[in-house]
Amino acid sequence: MIRHDGYAKVVDFGLVKLTETPQSEAGTELPTQALRQTDTGLTDLLRTRQRLETAAPSPAKIEAARKKAPPAPPEIEPTEKLVQEATKESETALLFSTSTAPRRSWLVPAVIVLLLAGGLVGGYVYFGTKTAEKQIKPQPTQSSLEVRTTQLTTWAGLDFHPSFSPDGGSIAYSSDRTGSFEIYVKQLTPGSSEIQLTNGGEQNFEPAWSPDGKLVAYHSKLRGGIWLVPALGGPSKQLTEFGSYPAWSSDGSQIAFQSTGIGDDLGSISSGALLPSTIWTVSAQGGEPKQITKVGSPAGGHGSPSWSADGKRIAFGCYDPERSDIWSVTLEGGQPTFIAKGVEPTYAPDGESIYFVSIGENLNLGISNIRVSDAGEPSGEPVQIATTGTARVKRLSISADGKKLSYSALSLKSNLLAVPVSPQTQEPLGPPVALTQDTSYRNSHPNFSPDGSKIAFHVRRVGVNQDIWLLEETGSAPLQLTTNPHRDERPSWFPGGDRIAFISFRGRRQELWTVDLKSRRETPLLEIQQDMTFPHLSPDGKQILFNSKKSGITNLWLVPSRGRRTETIDF
Repeated sequence: MIRHDGYAKVVDFGLVKLTETPQSEAGTELPTQALRQTDTGLTDLLRTRQRLETAAPSPAKIEAARKKAPPAPPEIEPTEKLVQEATKESETALLFSTSTAPRRSWLVPAVIVLLLAGGLVGGYVYFGTKTAEKQIKPQPTQSSLEVRTTQLTTWAGLDFHPSFSPDGGSIAYSSDRTGSFEIYVKQLTPGSSEIQLTNGGEQNFEPAWSPDGKLVAYHSKLRGGIWLVPALGGPSKQLTEFGSYPAWSSDGSQIAFQSTGIGDDLGSISSGALLPSTIWTVSAQGGEPKQITKVGSPAGGHGSPSWSADGKRIAFGCYDPERSDIWSVTLEGGQPTFIAKGVEPTYAPDGESIYFVSIGENLNLGISNIRVSDAGEPSGEPVQIATTGTARVKRLSISADGKKLSYSALSLKSNLLAVPVSPQTQEPLGPPVALTQDTSYRNSHPNFSPDGSKIAFHVRRVGVNQDIWLLEETGSAPLQLTTNPHRDERPSWFPGGDRIAFISFRGRRQELWTVDLKSRRETPLLEIQQDMTFPHLSPDGKQILFNSKKSGITNLWLVPSRGRRTETIDF
């Protein structure tokens, strides 16, 4: 919609209240947002269609738009998960956070993105939010862009990892409809049938169509490595003995892949490959694989590769529990180039931009695009083209004409459970009991107090900051302890049970803070000049044990709770 002052406004009608009533043209549907939840589904496939429009606003409106300057877009922060075991004096209880994708939990985004025509002049895209409009500068080569979302599959289980055929008329994907994950091909023509390419219960994932349309590469979890199968069906052939997430070069001569298997990528909160995964390539005809990236450069696990159009660079994701970034590297290796914060990069067919899954501030997830130079350098800032709320987009695939995106998306429920166990045998004494029953995105990292009477944990909800909460051991009397606008997470008890230490990102720095349960006073405890994940205080409160990738790989580290000197724990 073009406003009277020359701006193009984009509104998610599920989140924003308009002060003016939008008018639709005859036969044109207004955007909507739907959320559907039952007990029988994980995820289906979505296709986002992009259509360039030719209509341009008047020069007067464009000139008015040029005079407005947008604020900077929000920074991106990742999410994470931890399971905690704790004991009580009289009995032992296993306390844990459960994050499950409900059987048929869907968030279907219906956001329309309109860019000003003649984008070489200064115009801005407006995205509607709960509290304010965010101004994001458009790409200068597009005139107008409409994003529509269509659900492609309706199976009650998990349909995953879509990949477009070269002609854009079919999609290969993985599904568990037979009880194990197999590769299927679905034509996009209404009423057409599907073809099952693999069978035998080998847990097959991540299909990738060859550029000539004759083969589909995929990862077999049980047999290991990368495999090839004819696109019309037939026997499979093993290409590598290790690795997953295959990606074809544009000429079909090589396949890039990550060195580790699929691992925990089925989880809706997982971002990608973890250490020590690196990027490799192999000839599509077979042969010895070649390592492209090295452990620690950059720090984190390297995965989800994507080829540039000219075959000279590979974009990949770099993942760890605290952040997820996108990088690119030449086939000769060398120093990788940072692109943006996000996950699962996918080069556009023309090689001029990279699409990726963006993790916005306060869990506003979506799909973004950033322009890149021939040398792999980012050009400008990322532009979000679609939002998915809390649904985590998995495995972006772009049609050869650049007009359609396919992806799968996962949503989850996350609550705390406790089960009593025998102190002598560690066997359960009963079924799990729910301590929290709400729709927060994450109730996570539970931790019993020293006397076992209370439970500290952190809560993450869409659109608000992450904070530390407190529960009675029975799950009653929930109490929010911190309210800082930045992330507070992963609580750990001091031995007296009267204070809690936690990680905080105040001032965009990672620090350890404490909160006094009686006074509610929050004070800084320690700032460590390295990354820190999953910190735990020792029983006497004098040391802190945590994970860090300071050395290039993830190790355990120790630091005095009142000092700065750290040391690694070797195995």
